[in-house]
Amino acid sequence: MKAFLYYIISRIPFNSIELLTKFLFPLVYNVLKYRRNVVRSNLSNAFPELEYNDLKKLEQQHYKYIIRLLLETFQLSKWTINTLKKHVYFDEASIKLLNKLYSSGKSIVIYTGHYGNWEWVVSYLGHVLNHKQMVIYKPIKDKTFESLINKNRSKFGTQMISMNDARESIMQEKGLFSVLVIGDQSPRGKNLYWTKFLNQDTCFFKSAFDIAENRNLTQLYLKTDVSSQGHYKLSLQMINDSNQDKSSDKCLEEYVSLLEADIKKQPVYWLWTHKRWKHKR
Repeated sequence: MKAFLYYIISRIPFNSIELLTKFLFPLVYNVLKYRRNVVRSNLSNAFPELEYNDLKKLEQQHYKYIIRLLLETFQLSKWTINTLKKHVYFDEASIKLLNKLYSSGKSIVIYTGHYGNWEWVVSYLGHVLNHKQMVIYKPIKDKTFESLINKNRSKFGTQMISMNDARESIMQEKGLFSVLVIGDQSPRGKNLYWTKFLNQDTCFFKSAFDIAENRNLTQLYLKTDVSSQGHYKLSLQMINDSNQDKSSDKCLEEYVSLLEADIKKQPVYWLWTHKRWKHKR
């Protein structure tokens, strides 16, 4: 059923997404009220300085974006790489940096968050990078739907790696590679790192940063700017060059700081429906 629904939604013309978003918004926000309490709590805790009307406006804008994000993501199944590249693209400086790192024989790890259209980014990186591109993902219970999603993610060359196999896969990789880590999910396990994030005590997965330090990887932060509806401009910022001696904790703190700054600049485009703060220190 989910596969059939996925197929039907993917057939929607891209230029109809804006109109369909406006149609679906009252249903999702007012009738279904999908995770409205979660979103409202997350926003009010992250931005205690905002008045109620401002928070509600932000909340409604976010729901419109989440609907659009879902409709956008399904487009991947019918798109070519040339179509995708019209909607997701690196700035020139980042392309030069990636080429320089590849020419220098440097493997890299790229950290980002659930911001903008990360699903398009996952697919795009598999084509644009000279490095072998791997992405760590969190498995879901519905394996049929997981397989369908990962098929689209890997359509242009990205290799999907379950977080359960990530350490072994990265440590054993021999050639030049890039690993994308979407590191802002609510973690579980023992190797966690606590810090302040969006005005709250927040825990993060620490394993990816430890592995990067272990393998002496160049560490980068991927910034996403929503230049217009359905168009995302990407840029890279160095967190730690493989020649530097910056600890994994410092790299994680810098990642958190950069992601937080992006969210505060355009809060609509982060995943506020996620139960990010269900774990307490």
